[in-house]
Amino acid sequence: MPDTIRVISIAKQGPAGPEGPIGPPFGVGEFSTSTDPAVDAAVTQEIVDASDGVVITLTAAGNAQTIAAPSDTTPGKAFAVVNDTASGAFTVTVNGIVISSGAMVDFRWDGAAYALDSARLVDSVNGKIGVVVIDPDDLDDSSTANKFTTQAEIDKLSGIETDATADQTGAEIKIAYESEADTNAFTDAEQTKLSGVESGATADQTDAEIKTAYENNADTNAFTDAEQTKLTGIEAGAEVNQTPSEIKTDYESNADTNEFSDAEQTKLAGIEDGAKIGDVVGPASAVDGNVALFDTTTGQLLKDGGAPAIGTLYVSTAVDLLTAGQNIIGVTDTSVLRTITISTADITNISTIGSTIAIKDESGGAGTNAILIDTEGSETIDGLSDISIDVDFGGVILYSNGSNLFTLV
Repeated sequence: MPDTIRVISIAKQGPAGPEGPIGPPFGVGEFSTSTDPAVDAAVTQEIVDASDGVVITLTAAGNAQTIAAPSDTTPGKAFAVVNDTASGAFTVTVNGIVISSGAMVDFRWDGAAYALDSARLVDSVNGKIGVVVIDPDDLDDSSTANKFTTQAEIDKLSGIETDATADQTGAEIKIAYESEADTNAFTDAEQTKLSGVESGATADQTDAEIKTAYENNADTNAFTDAEQTKLTGIEAGAEVNQTPSEIKTDYESNADTNEFSDAEQTKLAGIEDGAKIGDVVGPASAVDGNVALFDTTTGQLLKDGGAPAIGTLYVSTAVDLLTAGQNIIGVTDTSVLRTITISTADITNISTIGSTIAIKDESGGAGTNAILIDTEGSETIDGLSDISIDVDFGGVILYSNGSNLFTLV
């Protein structure tokens, strides 16, 4: 605030309405800062006697000021009291009249006291007079035609599109809504479908997650491939509570299915593994593959004949061959001299079983390289120590008397 405040529009008698400016100036009054009323200070009689004019005051919460009576009590002295805007939100009470920050009130001396200047009185708004800042609370919503518009209402109005209507039908709203991109109707059927989907349900669970979730339920176990195979093998209507007698009856009622009695089981137990009809148990000395001798009356094995089974041997590259159970020997290569030696065991065996040994030049070259036949021991062939096949495709058949060999052809 400057050191001196000059008031150039001082109201005294000038005509003006309560909301108009202060009337025509009639003079100039000065108030230095040293004489201006401070916070809570009274306008002294000295100031009042000195001039008519305007008193500017400051205030804080709860402050009040008074205007002293003039020494000359003649009616007519007037003052306009202004509550400086520097007071902020605080009011000041002057001679019982509440003045808002930034407001002005005219006071006139009536000869006994200062009262509101009726000639310049502003209409009261909710008890406020002077320069009053009107807010929405000062208006009667039920009777005031023109009301304040709040910033929120202004913002709301700005957000409403031009030509917006409040009377669109449901069908119109539906068409407008669904005409937007990526905005589809949410039908009753889809709502029903959604209602049937549990909260948190997902469509991307893996097989393993579904299996785990399913088997976590009480009394819900994995139905494995092995169990499925087992179930497939069980006939429809199969029971687990049939009695042994019922099972026996059902079993034996099938075609070609007979009772296997205890007696038959005992009989079967007495038959050796692999036994066939007519088979008998041979002696411990029996040799695998040899022919046995039987008693034709009793059918019992008398002894192990030691005779080899019939066999064929093809000789191709061996120069010397000792027979071992072969009774047909074919020589397929006579590019060199071949020697076939008849074993002592074979000489005995073919005698026992009444068999023979045949040796043949299959190569057709014995005329060039002969095939020599001799014995393993001192046995002879037709009384000789050895014989030869020296004719292409030649051959010989030998039989035994148990000690020596003889040729048939």
